[in-house]
Amino acid sequence: MPKPLDFTKPLQTRDGKKVRIYATNGQSARPIHGATLDADGWHSHSWLPDGTFVETMTPYPLDLVQVRPEFRQEGWVNVYPSGLAFHKTRKAANGGAGVDRIACVPFTLVCHEGDGLSEESGDSQ
Repeated sequence: MPKPLDFTKPLQTRDGKKVRIYATNGQSARPIHGATLDADGWHSHSWLPDGTFVETMTPYPLDLVQVRPEFRQEGWVNVYPSGLAFHKTRKAANGGAGVDRIACVPFTLVCHEGDGLSEESGDSQ
């Protein structure tokens, strides 16, 4: 069962649309009121208490989901015939370079909290 939504933190739709929440205590079966941003502007919607848009067992594109925090790391990687060595700065990469280094390239790693942690998302080796 998914964790309950935290309305104090950013939300988006399952398909990645920006969301504005206006109320979470509406007096109806769909107490969450807000809007989603499409190419032609904001469109109002309401959701069930758990953030689902449609009462089905299948996830729906307009379901509300928590925005996962983004992690960004930049640095330099020394490339060797036998592998890679990562460094925070070019100076550190140059200082730690072995004689068999074949390249030194910048990298930017961007991921979201939870990426690659499930059994289905990784390399099976």
